[in-house]
Amino acid sequence: MRGRPGRHADDGGDPMADLSIKELDQVLQGWRGRTIRVEKEEQGNRDQVTLELDRVRYVKNESIDDYVGHYVLELHGAGTVEPEPGAPQASLPGATFEIPLTTQDQYRLQQGRLELRTPRGAYRLWPEPTS
Repeated sequence: MRGRPGRHADDGGDPMADLSIKELDQVLQGWRGRTIRVEKEEQGNRDQVTLELDRVRYVKNESIDDYVGHYVLELHGAGTVEPEPGAPQASLPGATFEIPLTTQDQYRLQQGRLELRTPRGAYRLWPEPTS
């Protein structure tokens, strides 16, 4: 999806702004060095991840497996996973959270929070307030 011209994707001022992949990357790169939260709803499962965002990468997937997207958004940093509300937290495996990306995805920014909708699920991301 395309963002609106003349507006920075990270300003959060738009009630609901569709983003291009480039604008999505600009927002995520701006969050590096901060603690971010990710809520994932995928195939009936809901997880919540907290991580110290060190690096953002996009990796082309060479697999022919349709379960994995053509590209993968990798969020790197130490973190924890809460597999369901109230469940014990576990360390984020490999210090990486992956989101499969396809050409059908929608990226939106609303009040400083990102929403990614893919054919497999929905992801909401936001930075923790700085102290």
